[in-house]
Amino acid sequence: MKIIKPVALALIFAILLALTNVGTREVIATNRIQHTQKLLRQMADGGEFIRIAGGYEIRRAGELQGYIRKVVTNDGYNGDIELLVAVDLESSILNVRVTHHRETPGLGDKIDHRISHWVETFNGHTYESNFELAPEGDFDAITGATITSRAVVRATKKGFER
Repeated sequence: MKIIKPVALALIFAILLALTNVGTREVIATNRIQHTQKLLRQMADGGEFIRIAGGYEIRRAGELQGYIRKVVTNDGYNGDIELLVAVDLESSILNVRVTHHRETPGLGDKIDHRISHWVETFNGHTYESNFELAPEGDFDAITGATITSRAVVRATKKGFER
C-alpha cells in the first residue's frame, strides 16, 4: 500500500505533463516562426526577404541585395544550433543570428544576440576569412564555451557554401 500512493501520484503528474506538452506544442511552434520572421526583418534591414530554396533573397526596391541562408549544425555542446547568415552580393557577411539552440545558460547562450553581441564579430568577414577560433583563426571564443563557439564559427562558414 505504501508504494501504490507514490506510483499513483507520479502517474497523475506524468499524465498532466503529457497533456501540457500536447496543449502547448502549437503555441511554441507559432512563437518560433514569429521569432524567425522578426530576425529576418532585422537582417533584411529595411528590405524585403523572399523565400527561395535554401533560404531567402534580400531585395530593396525590387533589386537583389544579398541572401539569408539557414544553417543547422549538430556540433553544439548541447545539440543542434540553428542560424541565419546574411551575405551581400560581394560575399561579405552582413549579420548572423541564432534562431534556436539549447546551449548552457550563462555560457553558451551568449551566441544569442539578445544576450551578447558576440555574433556581430562575423559582420564584414568574407569567405576568405579564417573561420576557426583564435589564435589560428579570425574569431575569439566565448569564455567557457569553446565547443559552442567553434560550432557557430564553422556553421557560419557553411552559410557561404550553399
